[in-house]
Amino acid sequence: MSRRICIFFSFVLTLLLFISCGTPVIIDFTDAIVGPGTGTLNDTEISADFSIDENEFVGVSKNDLDAASPALLLLYNISDTYSVRSSSFISKFASEVKGSNFFGYPISNIGDGICEINVSSSNSSLSGTYKLFPALISNNTNIQDPTYTFSRSDGVLDFFSSKDPYTFTITAEPDTDDANKYNLTLNIKDTGGNNITEQKISRVGLNDFFTFLGSDNSLNNDDYSIYRTNESLLDGISINFYMAINLRGDFSNIFWSKLYYIGSIQL
Repeated sequence: MSRRICIFFSFVLTLLLFISCGTPVIIDFTDAIVGPGTGTLNDTEISADFSIDENEFVGVSKNDLDAASPALLLLYNISDTYSVRSSSFISKFASEVKGSNFFGYPISNIGDGICEINVSSSNSSLSGTYKLFPALISNNTNIQDPTYTFSRSDGVLDFFSSKDPYTFTITAEPDTDDANKYNLTLNIKDTGGNNITEQKISRVGLNDFFTFLGSDNSLNNDDYSIYRTNESLLDGISINFYMAINLRGDFSNIFWSKLYYIGSIQL
């Protein structure tokens, strides 16, 4: 219901902009997004390169962008194997967030997931609803419009570096005190190999990643919900990561890039 309300109000806002301001100014930033080049390095490490090329802006400059724009949104999904249904999530994101004709939708609360797909399987334990969730960093539980995971106003990334893309690396290591727990870390470097930031990645609610549900009630969130009926399925689960870029400013549309699948880590 909240998704429908968000879409409705976005439509109304767009209509009002058209009526009050005349012809809307629509900006397409697709060609300005460089990457992400992706790759799964091994079962416990993935890497992606990314930057924004200001030279590809048409009709605007970075001075026309809002202070928090561009913003990067990092998402994850938990699945049973490497066959991660990425095309289904990419399609859902395109219709429910990216929108048509470059008119995207703001995301005000993604704690319950922003995209979901229903899966039917001959194995009834695998049938159900799979969702995309925000990957939380540091103590940030307030992933929402317009700042998301990283934004220009954070001062962490300058984003505009067509010759020197950032390298995002996500690594998983077993916890030394709990064999069923994994610690995930996001490391960002520039082309020279200099560390920009290193952050712990957490699930919704700032919870950790585990290989099975166990008896801990904190694990019974929607991101693990597909496995509640059969804990044995959690042997060798995968954490699948996605990325999208948001830009807005002195123009009529909220622009979202496509959703990029950047790789999987197997626990």
